Amino acid sequence: MYFDKAISLIEDDIFLLSSYYFNKSISYIELHNLRKAKQFLDRSQKFAVESNRKGVLHKIKNRKAQLLFLERNFEKSKQVYQDLLSNLKELSNWEKSFAYDGLAEVNLALEQFSQAEKNALKAYRYARITNSYWDLERNTGILSDIYQKIGDTIKRDFYAEENIAYRDSLYNDKQLDQINLLQLEYQEEENKLLSYQKAASEKKLMIIKILFIIVVVKTIIGLVFFLRLRKANRQKSLLNKELSIKNEQLNKINQSKNKMFSILSHDLKSPMSSLLQLIELLKEGAFSEEEQKEVLKEMHMQLSSTSLMLRNLLKWATNQMENNEVNLKKG
Repeated sequence: MYFDKAISLIEDDIFLLSSYYFNKSISYIELHNLRKAKQFLDRSQKFAVESNRKGVLHKIKNRKAQLLFLERNFEKSKQVYQDLLSNLKELSNWEKSFAYDGLAEVNLALEQFSQAEKNALKAYRYARITNSYWDLERNTGILSDIYQKIGDTIKRDFYAEENIAYRDSLYNDKQLDQINLLQLEYQEEENKLLSYQKAASEKKLMIIKILFIIVVVKTIIGLVFFLRLRKANRQKSLLNKELSIKNEQLNKINQSKNKMFSILSHDLKSPMSSLLQLIELLKEGAFSEEEQKEVLKEMHMQLSSTSLMLRNLLKWATNQMENNEVNLKKG
């Protein structure tokens, strides 16, 4: 699981990929899946060559020799270990310890006990320098097996006791590692939960923000609508007021019109009737020549007065339309 997480973070880094595939190959060696282990060692070697990581290449060579030993190809394994140890100056103490231990295992399998003891003691010396419990546990186990074969029970028991001690230390370390791993997994789960809660909170906050924005927009729209409605009502009120004024003016004009027609009907009717009567009498010859002159004179005066009255009435009517008052004069 952790290897899979790691590969997603370093997939473009050939320097780290060499270590990643090397560590994964070790996991498969521990699981005795030699095919998979070799596959990942080859991948690690490819990236180590590209990134020029000599230290990783030495480790890969050690592990390939180990794979050959596990496949019981002892002579080939021995050859690879010896080839690696031919360049001691380039190797770290850990790489030396692992290679000499591996070579001792091969010697033991080939019943080369003297050479096995010699190589195992060299490995032991380098392992003590690195103080690696894993290497010391492996090395003391090999030494115990060698002295068992040789028949040296004192040295066998000495290294067997050391082997048990280092194994117990490794067991305690493994237990501690397992506890740390469980704590790490718990912390990861807790982090996932916190991330989920954070995401949920952010989503809730986003929803609240969206709702707030909607409320604000609706409020603004409502306020704009209210202001426009109030403006429309004011305009309507002003129009109604203007209409009322116009209606009042129209009523006044109508009243003036009615008044004008009333005056016309009253002031014109009598003079016109008198003139008609005089004209009828003249037609009948009811007047003497002197009287006719007087009558015509009277008719002329009356017509002049009526004409003046009509002009004044028309002027008054015009001024009424322009909201002005006119003093009417009667002759």
